[in-house]
Amino acid sequence: CLEPFCNASPFKRKADLLRHYLHRHRDANQKTPFHCDWKRCQRSKEPFYRLDHCREHYRDYHQEDLSRRGPNKENSEWWKSRKVDITWWRCPKCLSRIAIDSKGFQCAKCKTTCEPERRKLR
Repeated sequence: CLEPFCNASPFKRKADLLRHYLHRHRDANQKTPFHCDWKRCQRSKEPFYRLDHCREHYRDYHQEDLSRRGPNKENSEWWKSRKVDITWWRCPKCLSRIAIDSKGFQCAKCKTTCEPERRKLR
């Protein structure tokens, strides 16, 4: 990073450096906030400024069934530990909450479909 007084470690990928500039050296009023949609959650008032951090919050704090990408898929114990609501699912791409009875298993916002293993739980 070339910003004065920034002590960030060197970045291996250009995309990581760009993300660093967007999220560390940008004014707060220029950042897109991502609020947790669980009303009683503290993060509904204190937003995340990175979508991936909001996704991790839903997965780890609220134990939603948002699986990680890549070859290390979750095991059966992980799936059993998830809190699943049969009336809705969360889009893994844009994080919208989708009502199954009215919207089905495709996100109207980004057109992502609910994964087969998640459909089985509902």
